[in-house]
Amino acid sequence: MLMGKRYFDYPKPLSLIKYLLNFDSNQNDLFLDFFAGSGTTGDAVMQLNAEDGGKRKYILVQLPEPIDKKKSKTAYDFVHNELAIAEPTIFEITKERLIRASKKIKEETVNTKIADKEKEIATLHQELNLDGNEEKIQQLKNEIKTLKTLDLGFQIFETSPIWDDYGFDANEFNSQLQLFDESTLTEDDLKALLITWKTYDGIALTEKTTPIDLGGYKAFFANEKLYLMHKKFTTDHLQHLLEKVDTDKTFNPTAIIAFGYNFDSKNLREIAENIKSYTNKKNIDIDFITRY
Repeated sequence: MLMGKRYFDYPKPLSLIKYLLNFDSNQNDLFLDFFAGSGTTGDAVMQLNAEDGGKRKYILVQLPEPIDKKKSKTAYDFVHNELAIAEPTIFEITKERLIRASKKIKEETVNTKIADKEKEIATLHQELNLDGNEEKIQQLKNEIKTLKTLDLGFQIFETSPIWDDYGFDANEFNSQLQLFDESTLTEDDLKALLITWKTYDGIALTEKTTPIDLGGYKAFFANEKLYLMHKKFTTDHLQHLLEKVDTDKTFNPTAIIAFGYNFDSKNLREIAENIKSYTNKKNIDIDFITRY
């Protein structure tokens, strides 16, 4: 076992998880584990894909729960000393398990299978009835191609508590109280907010946004949605936006979404009115949405 019993009292048995994942499911399923622990579910999904060429995916959720040095000294020392993490958490064990599992599967399963199939192809080439073996040889080549392109990687996404310091715990309502100070948002905060909005809009976490230059203003484009996150959006930037929609056939937003705190009311009215006028003229549909 890669990590499991070394650091957890009751790790999920890998063979059991593989059996459950394979039970009444198909090779393209997505599996969600809200309590990732040592990452057994991710390991099991990668192993199954390596065994049958499937394209299963997984989402693991694990809180950065601190490891108690007194209760779990072995796990704490491993993360602190071997992984060089100043404040050890269970998440670090989850991540390390996936890294090691991916490497082990590639070395011991994928590479071995490829070598065996290449050897079988060489044997078939040497047989006299070569014409009769062509279909089998092609099948083996396809299986090798699948193994070589097997996805054993993963991405990490972290929730960001950007609303913690905005005084939402007032005892009495005060209409003059400023609950939100947009000036304190950092670039990382805006990036986290963009990821949240993408998810809300049904865009996969793994789908990357494309930066769009609108005459010096950087917007973000994904799945026919354009996000305006930053301040200082001007009439000139709006003109660049409409020109790009008009001339760039690969740029076809069906919705333009603005972070309202970074726009004044005049800005928002100008954008909304021009978008509406442009879409009426061109007989197309582009929604303008303001979010807070």
